[in-house]
Amino acid sequence: MKNRWEKVLIVALLALVGTSVSWASSVELKPYGFVRFEAARDNSELARGDWMLYNYNGNSSQQDEQVLTMTGRHTRIGIKLSDPEMAGNWNVKGVIEVDFAGGFPNSSTASRQPLLRLRHAWIGLANQDWEIRMGQDWALLSTPFPRTANFVVGAANGNLWMRMPQIRVSTVNKPVNFAVSLNRAIDGNNKYDSFTSSDLDPIGEGERTGLPWVMGRVWFGPKNFTVSVFGHYGTEASLDTNDVAHDVSSWSMNGSIEAKAGKFTIVGKGFYGTNLNSFFGGIIQGIVQLPNSVETINSSGGWGYVSYAINDKWSCTAGMGIDNPESDYLSVGSRELNTWIFGNAGFKPKSNLNFMLEADYMETQYGDPTPAGENIRVIFATVYSF
Repeated sequence: MKNRWEKVLIVALLALVGTSVSWASSVELKPYGFVRFEAARDNSELARGDWMLYNYNGNSSQQDEQVLTMTGRHTRIGIKLSDPEMAGNWNVKGVIEVDFAGGFPNSSTASRQPLLRLRHAWIGLANQDWEIRMGQDWALLSTPFPRTANFVVGAANGNLWMRMPQIRVSTVNKPVNFAVSLNRAIDGNNKYDSFTSSDLDPIGEGERTGLPWVMGRVWFGPKNFTVSVFGHYGTEASLDTNDVAHDVSSWSMNGSIEAKAGKFTIVGKGFYGTNLNSFFGGIIQGIVQLPNSVETINSSGGWGYVSYAINDKWSCTAGMGIDNPESDYLSVGSRELNTWIFGNAGFKPKSNLNFMLEADYMETQYGDPTPAGENIRVIFATVYSF
């Protein structure tokens, strides 16, 4: 530790998450994070709060409501750990990271009293060729992310992502790198209200198969250009309407490109797969329960953006995303297509302070005869990093 104030900050953070600390003299701890504020105005009420996931249908009363929200709950605090003492030929490191976007307390002041949420908690072993991570980290499907002011970064609008408990093995600093992981099979079909306060670690349809979800990723490219191919496969034990369990698959194929040329940055990502609601795919629809079967919902989509660095302080971005679940088994009134268009301007008066103003248009189609829901959002976000 370089100074006692860093140590005070770390102790305070670990106290928040209820951790008992005994200091190991060899472990170095480095705090990091940011303070984030967002203010958003929507010309219609979004489905399930202020996260921009999808719209209510055009016949709903919410389509006539104009909404203004402000929040600081996406503020983030983390600690990077490293140990100068090697474990054989391996360096030891770790990360603990939290924010305040967890479940809300049941009170009228919930919007300013959110709960602490664990984002990352992993242990890493690395040498010059390999890295092993054990803990909660980004699923290999997650990166890259669109450059947007919205906190959920294109979820249900073409961007598959999630953080999951996992064991991951990756290559390091090779011309062609790859990673594979075994992940806890956390399905997206169960609702939070199906569990009770006595469920310390709720078991869902994914865990009941007794098998992990397997993910893999390969990426390569010269400087300023990266191509990635990645995917996943897993199973769930899902119930039909007669409460009979059926094994159903969840899988995806994905690809992404990241390129920089002068002041321009171009990034894009696409997917195709089935039963993807665990990763915000299919507009958060994964299965259809029938009397004697469970059918999965196929979906395709993706997103892309172009960003231009005007100078060292100003930049601008334009992009779009789409999520297109197939409607073979979707019932009337289900979400059939999400389309997202966005543009923003960013200003950095100093390296660790960023302001962004963004306009978004999102349309959610429900299929005839239900009219589509539409929303225009203007959002301002500022981030002060440390």
